Amino acid sequence: MSVDKHTEAAPVTLTNRLLSDLLSSAVEVGSGYWAANLTIQKAGEEASYHSPALFTEDTDWELYVEDREDGVIFTAKRQDFIDAAAKMPEHHAKNLTEHGYDAETADVWFQFALFGEIVYG
Repeated sequence: MSVDKHTEAAPVTLTNRLLSDLLSSAVEVGSGYWAANLTIQKAGEEASYHSPALFTEDTDWELYVEDREDGVIFTAKRQDFIDAAAKMPEHHAKNLTEHGYDAETADVWFQFALFGEIVYG
């Protein structure tokens, strides 16, 4: 169930650096209240979201994250995170384009990549 009205935002281009920064913000601060046990698989091996190589190559990767409350595991691919920026509510997308995002915006982006909407918070 979406708790935030979705309006179309201007296209947002995520650079590798912004993608890396957003993922770090979501994992370390923004989504911690609901997300746990994050893992990333790249080319069949576990990778760290801290790894610069994860964001400098066009190689696809897949992220797995567990819901803290009920243990359900959700997954999203690199492209889902790139596409999420265009699906976010306008005010959050604007934060991305101005690089003035905060933990809340990172969490919203993370949720749009995984669910296509805001599920938590």
